[in-house]
Amino acid sequence: MRGDILHFDGTQGVGVINGDDGSRYAFARGDLYERVPLGKAMRVEFRAERGRARNIARARGDARAASTVKSTGSRKPGLWHHFRDGLTRNYANFRGRAHRAEYWSYALFWLLALAFVMGVGLVFDGGLTDFRAAVQAPAVTVTLSVVFVLATLLPGLGLAVRRQHDIGLSGWYSLLVLIPSLGSLVLLAFSLIPSQKRDNRWGPVPENTVS
Repeated sequence: MRGDILHFDGTQGVGVINGDDGSRYAFARGDLYERVPLGKAMRVEFRAERGRARNIARARGDARAASTVKSTGSRKPGLWHHFRDGLTRNYANFRGRAHRAEYWSYALFWLLALAFVMGVGLVFDGGLTDFRAAVQAPAVTVTLSVVFVLATLLPGLGLAVRRQHDIGLSGWYSLLVLIPSLGSLVLLAFSLIPSQKRDNRWGPVPENTVS
Protein backbone atom coordinates (compact mmCIF):
# COMPACT_ATOMS: atom_id res chain seq x y z
CA MET A 1 0.00 0.00 0.00
CA ARG A 2 1.04 3.61 -0.47
CA GLY A 3 0.52 6.70 1.62
CA ASP A 4 2.01 9.97 2.84
CA ILE A 5 3.90 10.68 6.06
CA LEU A 6 1.54 12.72 8.23
CA HIS A 7 4.19 13.43 10.84
CA PHE A 8 7.31 11.85 12.30
CA ASP A 9 8.87 12.60 15.69
CA GLY A 10 12.59 12.02 15.29
CA THR A 11 13.17 12.20 19.06
CA GLN A 12 10.63 9.56 19.98
CA GLY A 13 11.10 7.63 16.75
CA VAL A 14 7.37 7.32 16.06
CA GLY A 15 5.03 8.70 13.41
CA VAL A 16 1.80 8.35 11.47
CA ILE A 17 1.14 7.57 7.80
CA ASN A 18 -2.01 8.68 6.01
CA GLY A 19 -2.74 5.71 3.75
CA ASP A 20 -4.29 5.96 0.30
CA ASP A 21 -7.22 3.93 1.68
CA GLY A 22 -8.12 6.86 3.95
CA SER A 23 -6.89 5.19 7.15
CA ARG A 24 -4.03 6.25 9.39
CA TYR A 25 -1.25 3.88 10.35
CA ALA A 26 1.14 4.30 13.26
CA PHE A 27 4.75 3.27 12.90
CA ALA A 28 8.08 3.32 14.69
CA ARG A 29 11.62 3.68 13.43
CA GLY A 30 12.02 -0.09 13.57
CA ASP A 31 9.29 -0.47 10.93
CA LEU A 32 11.46 1.14 8.25
CA TYR A 33 12.60 -1.18 5.50
CA GLU A 34 15.32 1.28 4.52
CA ARG A 35 16.96 4.04 6.49
CA VAL A 36 15.88 7.29 4.82
CA PRO A 37 15.18 10.77 6.24
CA LEU A 38 11.46 11.07 6.87
CA GLY A 39 9.58 14.29 6.23
CA LYS A 40 5.99 15.44 6.30
CA ALA A 41 4.06 14.58 3.09
CA MET A 42 6.80 12.17 1.97
CA ARG A 43 5.39 9.45 -0.29
CA VAL A 44 6.06 5.92 1.01
CA GLU A 45 5.14 2.29 0.43
CA PHE A 46 4.33 -0.02 3.34
CA ARG A 47 2.56 -3.16 4.48
CA ALA A 48 -0.57 -2.55 6.57
CA GLU A 49 -0.92 -4.81 9.60
CA ARG A 50 -3.69 -4.21 12.15
CA GLY A 51 -3.47 -0.44 12.11
CA ARG A 52 0.31 -0.35 11.91
CA ALA A 53 2.62 0.26 8.98
CA ARG A 54 5.43 -2.26 8.42
CA ASN A 55 8.32 -2.48 5.97
CA ILE A 56 8.15 1.22 5.13
CA ALA A 57 10.16 2.32 2.10
CA ARG A 58 10.32 5.39 -0.10
CA ALA A 59 7.74 5.15 -2.88
CA ARG A 60 9.35 4.15 -6.17
CA GLY A 61 8.80 6.37 -9.19
CA ASP A 62 7.44 9.25 -7.11
CA ALA A 63 9.30 12.54 -7.57
CA ARG A 64 7.70 14.09 -4.49
CA ALA A 65 9.48 11.66 -2.18
CA ALA A 66 12.94 12.68 -3.34
CA SER A 67 12.15 16.38 -3.26
CA THR A 68 10.65 16.07 0.23
CA VAL A 69 13.78 14.39 1.56
CA LYS A 70 15.94 17.14 0.09
CA SER A 71 13.84 19.99 1.42
CA THR A 72 13.32 18.64 4.93
CA GLY A 73 17.03 18.50 5.52
CA SER A 74 17.49 22.23 4.97
CA ARG A 75 14.21 23.64 6.29
CA LYS A 76 15.00 24.95 9.77
CA PRO A 77 12.85 28.01 10.38
CA GLY A 78 14.34 30.66 12.62
CA LEU A 79 12.73 32.89 15.21
CA TRP A 80 11.83 35.58 12.67
CA HIS A 81 10.06 32.94 10.52
CA HIS A 82 7.44 32.38 13.24
CA PHE A 83 6.74 36.09 13.70
CA ARG A 84 6.43 36.65 9.95
CA ASP A 85 4.04 33.71 9.57
CA GLY A 86 1.99 34.97 12.49
CA LEU A 87 1.37 38.24 10.65
CA THR A 88 0.75 36.62 7.25
CA ARG A 89 -0.55 33.10 6.68
CA ASN A 90 -1.56 32.63 10.34
CA TYR A 91 -2.99 36.13 10.79
CA ALA A 92 -6.41 34.96 12.02
CA ASN A 93 -5.73 31.25 12.38
CA PHE A 94 -7.47 29.71 15.40
CA ARG A 95 -7.14 26.12 14.22
CA GLY A 96 -4.34 23.62 14.68
CA ARG A 97 -1.44 23.73 17.10
CA ALA A 98 1.58 25.92 17.89
CA HIS A 99 4.67 24.68 19.72
CA ARG A 100 6.60 26.64 22.33
CA ALA A 101 9.25 27.94 19.95
CA GLU A 102 6.59 29.42 17.67
CA TYR A 103 4.78 31.05 20.58
CA TRP A 104 7.82 32.61 22.25
CA SER A 105 9.46 33.63 18.97
CA TYR A 106 6.35 35.59 18.07
CA ALA A 107 6.23 37.14 21.56
CA LEU A 108 9.88 38.21 21.35
CA PHE A 109 9.59 39.93 17.98
CA TRP A 110 6.23 41.44 18.92
CA LEU A 111 7.84 43.17 21.90
CA LEU A 112 10.76 44.35 19.77
CA ALA A 113 8.36 45.67 17.14
CA LEU A 114 6.31 47.49 19.77
CA ALA A 115 9.46 49.07 21.20
CA PHE A 116 10.43 50.23 17.71
CA VAL A 117 6.98 51.72 17.08
CA MET A 118 7.12 53.56 20.41
CA GLY A 119 10.59 54.84 19.58
CA VAL A 120 9.38 56.22 16.27
CA GLY A 121 6.47 57.85 18.06
CA LEU A 122 8.75 59.53 20.59
CA VAL A 123 10.86 60.97 17.78
CA PHE A 124 7.79 62.53 16.20
CA ASP A 125 6.65 63.79 19.59
CA GLY A 126 9.85 65.82 19.85
CA GLY A 127 12.15 63.31 21.47
CA LEU A 128 15.16 64.42 19.45
CA THR A 129 14.94 67.99 20.72
CA ASP A 130 12.99 67.73 23.97
CA PHE A 131 12.65 64.21 25.37
CA ARG A 132 10.84 65.40 28.50
CA ALA A 133 8.14 67.07 26.43
CA ALA A 134 7.76 63.96 24.29
CA VAL A 135 7.20 61.84 27.41
CA GLN A 136 4.75 64.29 28.95
CA ALA A 137 2.64 64.63 25.77
CA PRO A 138 3.20 61.44 23.75
CA ALA A 139 0.27 61.86 21.38
CA VAL A 140 1.94 60.26 18.35
CA THR A 141 3.54 57.52 20.47
CA VAL A 142 0.24 56.51 22.00
CA THR A 143 -1.57 56.60 18.65
CA LEU A 144 1.02 54.46 16.86
CA SER A 145 1.17 52.01 19.77
CA VAL A 146 -2.60 51.57 19.86
CA VAL A 147 -2.74 51.05 16.09
CA PHE A 148 0.03 48.44 16.31
CA VAL A 149 -1.63 46.55 19.17
CA LEU A 150 -4.99 46.49 17.38
CA ALA A 151 -3.38 45.38 14.11
CA THR A 152 -1.68 42.44 15.84
CA LEU A 153 -4.58 41.49 18.10
CA LEU A 154 -5.93 38.66 15.94
CA PRO A 155 -2.54 37.02 15.32
CA GLY A 156 -1.79 37.09 19.05
CA LEU A 157 -5.16 35.62 20.00
CA GLY A 158 -4.90 32.95 17.33
CA LEU A 159 -1.43 31.96 18.50
CA ALA A 160 -2.57 31.77 22.12
CA VAL A 161 -5.45 29.50 21.12
CA ARG A 162 -3.18 27.24 19.07
CA ARG A 163 -0.73 27.04 22.00
CA GLN A 164 -3.55 25.76 24.23
CA HIS A 165 -4.45 23.22 21.56
CA ASP A 166 -0.85 22.05 21.47
CA ILE A 167 -0.94 20.96 25.11
CA GLY A 168 -4.37 19.37 24.76
CA LEU A 169 -6.54 22.19 26.10
CA SER A 170 -9.43 24.07 24.58
CA GLY A 171 -8.65 27.48 23.13
CA TRP A 172 -11.34 28.93 25.37
CA TYR A 173 -8.81 28.80 28.22
CA SER A 174 -7.26 31.87 26.62
CA LEU A 175 -10.16 33.85 28.11
CA LEU A 176 -8.45 33.43 31.48
CA VAL A 177 -6.53 36.57 30.53
CA LEU A 178 -9.69 38.48 31.50
CA ILE A 179 -9.09 37.51 35.13
CA PRO A 180 -6.80 40.20 36.57
CA SER A 181 -3.29 38.98 37.48
CA LEU A 182 -4.18 35.34 38.18
CA GLY A 183 -5.40 34.62 34.65
CA SER A 184 -2.21 35.90 33.06
CA LEU A 185 -0.08 33.80 35.41
CA VAL A 186 -2.05 30.65 34.57
CA LEU A 187 -1.69 31.29 30.83
CA LEU A 188 2.03 31.92 31.30
CA ALA A 189 2.34 28.53 32.97
CA PHE A 190 0.38 26.92 30.12
CA SER A 191 2.68 28.49 27.54
CA LEU A 192 5.70 26.79 29.15
CA ILE A 193 4.27 23.26 28.93
CA PRO A 194 5.92 21.09 26.23
CA SER A 195 3.95 19.94 23.19
CA GLN A 196 2.00 16.70 23.37
CA LYS A 197 4.09 14.14 21.50
CA ARG A 198 1.11 12.67 19.68
CA ASP A 199 -1.86 13.66 17.57
CA ASN A 200 -4.72 15.21 19.51
CA ARG A 201 -8.18 16.45 18.60
CA TRP A 202 -6.73 19.68 17.16
CA GLY A 203 -4.23 18.09 14.80
CA PRO A 204 -0.87 16.32 14.47
CA VAL A 205 2.31 17.31 16.27
CA PRO A 206 3.46 20.67 14.83
CA GLU A 207 6.28 20.51 12.32
CA ASN A 208 9.78 21.28 13.68
CA THR A 209 8.70 20.67 17.26
CA VAL A 210 11.76 20.28 19.46
CA SER A 211 10.14 20.29 22.87
